[in-house]
Amino acid sequence: MFRILAQNSVKQGQRASSKALQHNHTTQPARLFNTSTSANALQEAAPEYYKKPYHGGNPGFNKPQRKYDSRRRVNRFQNNYIPAIPEDSPFKAELQAFEECIAHNASYDLASGALVGGSSEFWNAVYAVMPLYKSLVAKGGLDKYRSAQLVALLRNGLRVYRMEVSHFDKNFDFDSDTPIRNIHDFLMSSIREVTNDLLDGKFMLTSSGLCHLFKAYKDLGLIEEASYVWKTGKSTPHLSGLFAAETVLGAVFPFLIESGDFDFDELLQMYNEIRNSKKEDQHIHNELQVGMIRACLVKGYNDSAVAILRELSTSIYNDAQLRGQTPPTSSISYITVGHLSFIGFCKNLSTADMFFESAIKNEMPYPTPLQLNFVRKYLSNVWEVSKDYARVRAIWLRTWQNYEEKNVSNSSISSSLNAAFLSIFFEKYSAFSPEAFAELKKLIVDYNSVRPVDEPFLNILMSKSGQWGSLDVLNVIEEAFEHFNVRKTNVSMRCYLKNCGHVDVPNVMILRCWRELIAWNETHKYSFIAHADWTALRDATVNSPLVSKKVNGSQRADLYFKLWKLYSPYFNRLENFKTYVDKDVSLNPNYMRIFQNMKDVDTSDIPAPMLYSIKRNPAIERYIGYTY
Repeated sequence: MFRILAQNSVKQGQRASSKALQHNHTTQPARLFNTSTSANALQEAAPEYYKKPYHGGNPGFNKPQRKYDSRRRVNRFQNNYIPAIPEDSPFKAELQAFEECIAHNASYDLASGALVGGSSEFWNAVYAVMPLYKSLVAKGGLDKYRSAQLVALLRNGLRVYRMEVSHFDKNFDFDSDTPIRNIHDFLMSSIREVTNDLLDGKFMLTSSGLCHLFKAYKDLGLIEEASYVWKTGKSTPHLSGLFAAETVLGAVFPFLIESGDFDFDELLQMYNEIRNSKKEDQHIHNELQVGMIRACLVKGYNDSAVAILRELSTSIYNDAQLRGQTPPTSSISYITVGHLSFIGFCKNLSTADMFFESAIKNEMPYPTPLQLNFVRKYLSNVWEVSKDYARVRAIWLRTWQNYEEKNVSNSSISSSLNAAFLSIFFEKYSAFSPEAFAELKKLIVDYNSVRPVDEPFLNILMSKSGQWGSLDVLNVIEEAFEHFNVRKTNVSMRCYLKNCGHVDVPNVMILRCWRELIAWNETHKYSFIAHADWTALRDATVNSPLVSKKVNGSQRADLYFKLWKLYSPYFNRLENFKTYVDKDVSLNPNYMRIFQNMKDVDTSDIPAPMLYSIKRNPAIERYIGYTY
C-alpha cells in the first residue's frame, strides 16, 4: 500500500503558498516609539551594510571570533564579586565549604556542555551545598554574591540533567525511582526553597543571580509559578528595586509573555523608563529588547517590534565595528532570537512568513536556525489565523527538510514538531472519513520522502488517531512499522494499547500487545512494571470509553482483572497498587467486590508470567498475603 502511494504522490518540500507572501499588510496600531519604520520588516531589521547571507561567520570583519569559555567568565565573576572571607568570621569553615561547592560552576562549560571532572563530582557538590546554604541562611551568614553563585549552580544542574537524560539509549520512565529522576526533583525543590527564602527576606541576590533564578523556572517549565514570583517580588518593598532591574526584566519579560498574563502598558512603561534613562552611548540590555519585541508582536504592534529589532542589531554591529572586532556569539544570539520571535509570535502571517523564508534561505547576516519552539508557535498561529491546513502542512514539511539538510534531526525534535503538526491535522480531520484516511496515509509517505519514518512520528499518529476509533487506521499504522523497518519500543506498545481503548478489538489483541510490552521490558532489564505500562493497559480495558458504551465492556473488565491478579505484584510501589485500586473503584464501585475476592478470579486461560528481570514487590506480597 505504501509503495503504491509513494509512486503516485506528488513530491513534497515545496514552498509555502505564494498567496501568503502576497497577503496585504494589515493596518498597524499607532506607533509606540519615536523610531521610523519601513513596510519591509526584514530590510528594516538589518543594518544596510550587513545585508549579506550568513554562512557561518560575520561579514565585514577579519579578526577571528574568540571562543566563548564559560569557565573563564565564572572565574572572573568569582574573583571580582565574591568578597574574601574575614579571618574572624564565625562562619569561616562553612563558607569555605560552600565556596568549594559553588566552584563547580566552573566545571560546566556552557559552550560545549562538557563537565570537567565528570558528573559525579558535580552532583556531589550540588547535594552538599544545600545543607550549607540552609545553615548559613539561618545564621545570616550568606551574602548576595555567594547566593547568586548558588542559584547559578542549581541552574547549571538543570542543564547537566538535560544533557544526561538526552544521552540515554533507551526510553526513560520518569515515574521510576532512578538517580537522575531524584536529581531533577531535588533541583526543583531546592530552587523553590531558595525562592521562598528570598521572598521571606532571609537573604538577598544580585540581579544576575535573580536572572538565573527566573531562567531556572523557565527551564523547569514553571512559567506561571515564575510569573507569580515576579509579581510578588516587585510588590515587596525591600525587593522591588531588584525585581525591576534592567537585567532582571530581560529575563522576566519572555516568560510573562509566554504565560499571556501580562499588562502591556506596564511593561511598556518600564521599558521606556529604562530606555529614556540611557545616555547616548548606552544601550538597553539586549535580552530586555528581545522581550519587548515579543510583547509588541503579541499585541500586534509589529512596526514597533521591527524598530526594536533594528535598534538591537544596529547597536551590536556598530559597537563591534568601532572596536574592529567581530560581534561575540552571545550578542549575535540576541539578534537571532529577535528574528525568530517574528516567526513564532507575529500573527500577521505575511510578516511571519517573510521571517520564516529568510531563515530557511539563510538570507540574514546573522545565523537563523529554525528553533523548534518558534516553529511550533508559527504552525499554531498559521492554523489559528488562516485555518489553511495545506499551508500548515507545507510549513511542517519544509521545516523537516531544513532540519534534514542541516543534519539536526533527532527523536526529541520528531516528537515535539510532529506532535504540534498532528494536533492540527486531527483538529482538521476530527472524525474518520475516507478523505481523512487517505490524507493520513499520504502524510506517512510524504514524511518518508523528507526523512525516514521514525518511531516518534508513528507513536503520535497512533495516539492521536484513537479519536477516530478505526481498526483500519490502527492496522495501517501497525503496517507502517514493518514496511519502513521501524523498531518498536515499549512506548509504541503503550500507544497501541491506549488506541485499543477507542477501537472495538478482541481481547486477544490487547493481551498480545500486553505480553509483547512485558517481554520488551524484560529483555531490556526493567525491574518492575512501570506506571506508564499499567496506565496503558487500563486505558485499553476498564478505563476505555467503550466500556461505558457497553461495547465488549464486560470482556475487557474480565481481562483486566485477570491481568491484575497475575501482574500487580510486580508494581514498583505498594502506593501504586493502592492508587490503582482506588481509581478502578471510582470507575465502577462494583469492582471493589472483585478486588475483595481476587482468589476467585480464574486466570487459567492466561499463561502465568515467566519473569526474571522484573521482580515481585515484597511489600505488595505482604499486603495481599494469600488473598491472590
